[in-house]
Amino acid sequence: MKFNSFMLSIILFLSLHAQSETTLENTTFDLKQIHGAIFDLYFPEDAQLSTTEKKKRIEWRENLWFYLQTKPDVIALLNLLQPTSPLLPDDLKAAFSDVIVHGIENANKERLQQLQYSLRRHPDNNIRKFAATLRKLYSYLTYASPLTSKISGYTNNPDFKATDDACILPATKLQLANNTITHADGIIDYLIIGSGPAGSLIAHELIHQKPGCRVVLIDSGSLIKTNSTITESSSELMESQNMRTTESGGIILRNGQAFGGGTMVNLDLAFSPLLPQIKQQIQTWIDNNLIDASLIHDSQADWKNLQDAYAYVVNRVGTRNVDSNEVNENNKILLSATPTGTTYCLNARKPANDTDKNLKISALEAFIMPSLAQGLSIIPDIKVKKIIFDTKNNKPHASGVEIEFQTPLNKTYSITDPNNFNAASGQTACISAKNIIVCAGTLGSAEVLLRSQVNNTNIGKGIVIHPSMGMYGRFNKEVDVLQGLSASVYAPAEKMEDGYFFESMSADPTFIALINPGTGKQILDIIRDVKYLGGFGIMLIDSAHSDNKVFIDQTTNQVKVDYTLQNSDKERFRKGIARGLEMLFEQGAYEVHIPSCEPLLANNDTYIPFTTKTQIKAAINQLQFIENENFISSAHMQGSNKIGNNPQTSVVSRNFKVWDQTSNKEIDNLFVCDSSIFPTSVGANPMQSIYTFAKLFIDRHIKTAK
Repeated sequence: MKFNSFMLSIILFLSLHAQSETTLENTTFDLKQIHGAIFDLYFPEDAQLSTTEKKKRIEWRENLWFYLQTKPDVIALLNLLQPTSPLLPDDLKAAFSDVIVHGIENANKERLQQLQYSLRRHPDNNIRKFAATLRKLYSYLTYASPLTSKISGYTNNPDFKATDDACILPATKLQLANNTITHADGIIDYLIIGSGPAGSLIAHELIHQKPGCRVVLIDSGSLIKTNSTITESSSELMESQNMRTTESGGIILRNGQAFGGGTMVNLDLAFSPLLPQIKQQIQTWIDNNLIDASLIHDSQADWKNLQDAYAYVVNRVGTRNVDSNEVNENNKILLSATPTGTTYCLNARKPANDTDKNLKISALEAFIMPSLAQGLSIIPDIKVKKIIFDTKNNKPHASGVEIEFQTPLNKTYSITDPNNFNAASGQTACISAKNIIVCAGTLGSAEVLLRSQVNNTNIGKGIVIHPSMGMYGRFNKEVDVLQGLSASVYAPAEKMEDGYFFESMSADPTFIALINPGTGKQILDIIRDVKYLGGFGIMLIDSAHSDNKVFIDQTTNQVKVDYTLQNSDKERFRKGIARGLEMLFEQGAYEVHIPSCEPLLANNDTYIPFTTKTQIKAAINQLQFIENENFISSAHMQGSNKIGNNPQTSVVSRNFKVWDQTSNKEIDNLFVCDSSIFPTSVGANPMQSIYTFAKLFIDRHIKTAK
């Protein structure tokens, strides 16, 4: 039985979130029967299924159990539905005593549905988190079968397999001996931690602007052969297998973990830093003396330096405008819905034909691979445990890092151990360098600085994440969201101060099953109609708050994210969601859905979609964004190591150097440049701004470095 990487990532998610009681005494229910009851809850048998389809449904249920029963974390999750479970509160056990008495396999399906909603809407977030985890597992896996393709009318596209060009790397100049990694030509000049948009561009510029400079670029992710596989949204190339959530479980956090970072897995949407809303944010940083005006402006507010840096990025990355004839029927919904609708720029090639999948232009292709022949050294699959410090001129001085080798991806399209270290997973080593540049992103860079015990209490605090929620409508005409470019249109809020964007999206039938909060019958009904669904997502530009942070859990020693949506942000989020729902009706939808099981239209154990515009205002005003009752995600974490002019209020100086609060001075050879330095949200999808700020930083550094 073959499962894709998203399925396997859910299993990993369970290992991170399931309770520790993996076995319980005096269990009442047979676990296979629990599995069968839950499967039937999400994928019920109905009269529209043919005899063959009914047989295929049962076969999938059996095959799925054959697989899941070998996963201890899934067994632990199912055991939490036992009558003896320490998770289930007495009120639910009493309310559903009939289910316990008769056994879950004999329970009335309506009662099981009521139990499910009672779990999902319980006052205790731990119970809601359990219910959300169970739902994610089963709503997705039950519809991840070939039968779903037949029911929906969508056939799975074969995996993209480009010709495997010989990805021959230059002979390595790195060597591992006595638990130390060294460069054959001498001490390393620059060690760059993180190979995403900032780290890759900085490495490229150092190599090309400073010939002979010894630069080593490292990343915890694996090295993927260019043009060898589809990498967009691949969970195996994402941190925590794409299943990290906020501490409460309420928001899914998506961060790339591969050589090339987020540029390997994003959808290539390119928001120019010269857009009005982004320029407004940057000018605010200048006005508050957080960044140097001369970094951005050549003279008074002319934006020349920013323009020049972005022009370089566009040229290197191949950023292009979407042609009007590339806008598919789904994207036309948003384009027609609001006067602010417009087409994206993409970091992607234009498809040569309908089957052309070789489109993405990542940082790996644009910056890393061209630098290897010029002397760049790279090390994939290593995690920085901490930065090593000594003292120089009575101040902390970064002398190197301690790393730990990770288990490589070991796929046909990945390159394992390009330096021939032959190190075992878990083995540690040290790397010395004259300068260290941290570019590991808002999550990764904060973790590195926290684990290195840098003397700065601001590390990790005040993050923004751009929480996002999808919405879709059912139309009387075929929309077919999977035809053509998945995303080619976006629309800012009509009032800039509202601070949200609508962005086109697409979803296959299994993802629709994952986010639809209805009953199994409702999900199956939607899957049958999936070609007639169209929609988009709303992305909120959230505000920075010091309680929202990246931190190291002292009990588990794991990096975690604590995030609560602020009341003022909720108000703007509601406004945007309501407007998005209205736009779908205005474009002809006769039924509209958002992924929320909060009782917006009925205070009972049912989910009711919107069927008229008149329902929207009152219902959305009730939306509380209760954790684990909504499907909210984030792919734009920013601001954990804010740049500023004061070591008591920021982490990084205006010279991009880390502040040491003990001395109130910069650590001269420790730099940070990535999304983590933004003082607030940059104002839109941040990828292009990250590239651009990296170019501004490294040009100035090279010019002024001693």
